[in-house]
Amino acid sequence: MLTRYPDLNRMEMIVLLNLKELYPDKFKSIETMPKVRLYAAFPQNWPNTAGGFSEPGMMTGQAFTTQIISVFEAEFPDNGEKEYFVFFDEKPAYRVYQASDVFFEDLKNLNLKSRYEASSAY
Repeated sequence: MLTRYPDLNRMEMIVLLNLKELYPDKFKSIETMPKVRLYAAFPQNWPNTAGGFSEPGMMTGQAFTTQIISVFEAEFPDNGEKEYFVFFDEKPAYRVYQASDVFFEDLKNLNLKSRYEASSAY
């Protein structure tokens, strides 16, 4: 089976465009512009064909699905705050504004929550 690797440059651009929309004043100066880097990337198995995008009541196929999880960190140099952007394959899944210990524990275990579960867990 041929594995298609995600386009990291494209995902980084998506993160920057989201940040520019959320924080337009941060992009007025190079000193305040957030620094974006790939924080983690790993494969994760899901119990259905919707992968990390499944929600309760959603019609999905019963087959294990593997997705490449990519986590980008955005650090703001003026205040040191960090945000994390999670992608399933190349699709934006969710943003973690104030990362909790649960998020980092799941990241350490290479088992992040689905988009639906992340809204209440992180």
